[in-house]
Amino acid sequence: FSGNYGGVIADFWRTVGAAIPGPVRILDLGTGNGSIPKLLSEVIRAPAVVEIDAVDLADVAPGWHAADATRVRFHPGVLMERLPFPSGCFDVICSQFGIEYARAPDAWLEALRVLVKGGRLEWVLHHRESVFARVAASERDHLAWLLQPGGLMDAAVELAPWVARVRAGDAT
Repeated sequence: FSGNYGGVIADFWRTVGAAIPGPVRILDLGTGNGSIPKLLSEVIRAPAVVEIDAVDLADVAPGWHAADATRVRFHPGVLMERLPFPSGCFDVICSQFGIEYARAPDAWLEALRVLVKGGRLEWVLHHRESVFARVAASERDHLAWLLQPGGLMDAAVELAPWVARVRAGDAT
């Protein structure tokens, strides 16, 4: 965790945390190594009245978590499109570069389902002109090209029997 987030992004999350009155229940979507729960648990100074649940599809288990296991619970293997929580149970739902990895609008609707009426969504997303977004768009375009009818994947499927014949020694 050390040194993960500083500058403007850390300042944003500290401002979010400082504005949260207790008691609250927070959900972090796509938590990764748990940086946002860590920052928020450091800023919100009411340990008895703050609970943070953090979900990720990956098997997350940050090393820092053992020291703060009473307020932060990690839930690995969770799809953002199918959250294992009852409706209206979170006061704040946050995500930093996580919600982008989920299927829209399913994940957004699921977040709204578990958010209390009048609750807050606090999300940080990659800007569409960021290097990450440009690379992802390029990869999406390349995949579309590979998968298009008559594209490389169809050509590979047609070529496979011929390669198998050559490997078997059939040169006819």
